[in-house]
Amino acid sequence: MARREHTRGELQRKLALRGHEEKTVNVLLDELEQLNLLDERRFVEVFVRSRAGRGQGPVRIAHEMRSRGVQEELVRSGLPAHDTLWVERAREVLAKKFPSAVSDVKERAKRIRFLEYRGFSHAQIAAALAGVPDPDHQD
Repeated sequence: MARREHTRGELQRKLALRGHEEKTVNVLLDELEQLNLLDERRFVEVFVRSRAGRGQGPVRIAHEMRSRGVQEELVRSGLPAHDTLWVERAREVLAKKFPSAVSDVKERAKRIRFLEYRGFSHAQIAAALAGVPDPDHQD
C-alpha cells in the first residue's frame, strides 16, 4: 500500500492468497477505510490520471478498473465525461506515434487500430482523425 493506491477487491484477493481468513480480512479492510488509508475514490482519481497520462483512453481505463474490482458507479463517475478532453488526448497520442501525414487507406486503418487498442471510442477516434485528410476522399 505504500507504493500505490489499491482497491478493496485487490487487497482482499492478495490477503486471501496469503491464507488469511475472509472475516479477518474484511475487518482489517473496514478499519483501513475508517482510517482513510483505503479509499476507492482516491484510487480511481489516481488511476485515471495515471493511465490518461500514459495516453490510454476511457474505454481501456474503465475496463482495467472493472477488472480490479472497482464498482461500476465509481468507474462512471471517475472518468471525465468531456469527450473533447479524450479527443485531444487521442490527437496527442496519435501525433507522438505517427508524426507524418496519412499516406493511404492502410495507414489510416493502422492509426485507427492503434487508437482502438489504446482504449478510445469510435466517436473519439473519428473526431481525432477529422483533421487528417482521407486518402480515399478526393475533392
